[in-house]
Amino acid sequence: MSYRQRLVCSVLVVALVAGTAFGAAPENPQEGRGSFLLQQIPLGIWYGVGTSVCLSGGLGTKGQVAVGLLSASAFYFGPLALVWNRPMSHAQAHLAVGCGYRGIAAGFAFGDLFDVGVRHHGSPYYYESYDVRPRMGLMVLTSLGSQVGGYFLAREMSLGQATLVTAYSDFGWSNGLLAALAGASLGGPTKLAPYFLGGLAVGTTAGWLRQRSWECTEGQVTFVRTASFLGTLLPLGAIYALTGVPFEYSDADHFLWLAPLMIAGNVGAVYGAERLVREAPLSTGEGYITLGCTVGGALFGAGLGWLVTNENSDRLMRPVIGLGTLGALGGLTLGFRLTSGWEPAFSAASRGDDAWSRLHINTGELAGAAAGLVSGNGFSAPRLVVFEF
Repeated sequence: MSYRQRLVCSVLVVALVAGTAFGAAPENPQEGRGSFLLQQIPLGIWYGVGTSVCLSGGLGTKGQVAVGLLSASAFYFGPLALVWNRPMSHAQAHLAVGCGYRGIAAGFAFGDLFDVGVRHHGSPYYYESYDVRPRMGLMVLTSLGSQVGGYFLAREMSLGQATLVTAYSDFGWSNGLLAALAGASLGGPTKLAPYFLGGLAVGTTAGWLRQRSWECTEGQVTFVRTASFLGTLLPLGAIYALTGVPFEYSDADHFLWLAPLMIAGNVGAVYGAERLVREAPLSTGEGYITLGCTVGGALFGAGLGWLVTNENSDRLMRPVIGLGTLGALGGLTLGFRLTSGWEPAFSAASRGDDAWSRLHINTGELAGAAAGLVSGNGFSAPRLVVFEF
């Protein structure tokens, strides 16, 4: 089929889809439709590029650009036609679009896992030849399938529950990549795809199971996501500020123990944040306030770090990273303190309804240990942290 024939077919598809979409007025306008279609525009453009690449053989530059633009248009009007008379909640809009973006990465990972479009020669990432067209096609199909799956998966969810699924999905694939770093330090270069796909699958499944038992709000999920990000980076920031590892003293072996610490920080932060906001139904705006205060606190701490550091020192970035991390923790605390959820969460802890109320830090023990450290007797604080069962 010549490129002119393909162009004619593309125009006919767009015309048919547009005619179907606007053939009848919707009987019951749905709240999430507008949000979904707006967020569909970037995905549609990406699908158009992917389609153009897949059909690039023999089209020429003019034909390839035209097919890309027409396909991008079709990938907008097509979903418009499909959801015009169907229920589309904000939860379905969020999860459909969120799964669509993650499906792009999953498609690339599947292609890498099964060597789609490549022929190996030598090391795992040195290719004798590479054809991007089948890889792009797989990414488009995986993303479209993920969108459909996300739409149907979110039928009974609230917006908060849908955002919890995508948050857990991100927790999963990021921890999977951290596990890949630890694996690489054990056996040399390795593919990231199995770790990414495994983490994505585990995280998405865990999010789906978690949302079934928690009627959370979008603001609560934003707080949990922010806390998890800090929990992941806290071991890295603290260790680098104190020792210079792994950036000043770089060694792949460091990630053998550093990556598990970061994964543990992520899991612990998610657990703690969920327990903290369990009695605090934060609004969407309040969730953004905690996020903004966290970023502002990190910037404030990093600014102080620049003031106290020596520009000629080899350890220039240590106080910046260290104080920036502490500032982010302080900003998250301040942001949560400013929300209406602080009082219910604090009351739950004072009643003993929350697990954190059983955790006690002995400040006197900490002061004594600090004095011992200064006097050269070492650091010893056996009863610094006590948890009541």
